Amino acid sequence: MFFIFLISPGTSYALIINNATVEFKRNLKQKNNEETIEGFLYYRFPDRVLASIQKPIKQWMSFDSNTVIIYYPEDSIAFKFISSYPVSFSFFETFLNVMKEDFGVCDRGYALKNHQTKNDTLTTYWDPPYILSKTIEGLKLVYVDNRIISSELKKQSGELLLKSSYRNHHNYGEYCFPQEISTTLFTDKDTILEKIIYKNLVFNDSLPGEILNFKIPQGVEIEEIEW
Repeated sequence: MFFIFLISPGTSYALIINNATVEFKRNLKQKNNEETIEGFLYYRFPDRVLASIQKPIKQWMSFDSNTVIIYYPEDSIAFKFISSYPVSFSFFETFLNVMKEDFGVCDRGYALKNHQTKNDTLTTYWDPPYILSKTIEGLKLVYVDNRIISSELKKQSGELLLKSSYRNHHNYGEYCFPQEISTTLFTDKDTILEKIIYKNLVFNDSLPGEILNFKIPQGVEIEEIEW
């Protein structure tokens, strides 16, 4: 799994999004391998996320704090992953970060180092948390007209580790949701390319009953795994 952590400066919003539905498509390329997943994300305030994966195989993914449950209805099997830290998946992390006042900066342990403004462009620089300080130099975020446009994560050597660009923003109240996120992860052995597309965003509408009351069916054995 490809994890992307996105951090951005805090913004105060008057509007509260109680729930949301969004269709997504995520494509990942690495060496000679390429995979695509498609499905729907369902969000319920404050931090409940449910993903319905339609392709390539049907599965449900339930995210709640430090716990992830993955359920395969066609095989009647489920796995419960328990982590000591908040779990983040790239295909919904950007979507959730837009709705957070500080974009997860405090949760991730990053600290604002400096910022620059020029016309309608804001560039912020962040020091990494102590646990990453030996390998990560810092994070740079660029905003234009309050919309996140790009992010860069650098190694201590000054080389780029991660670079993302954000396009096709969808406005809802004071929120600006990027609907196209392209990310390049540079590793010693390979370059990993990820592209996420969001569409059909619906906010503060009633969620289907199967989403509100989602549970693993009785009789399905859930295997617990420490992550």
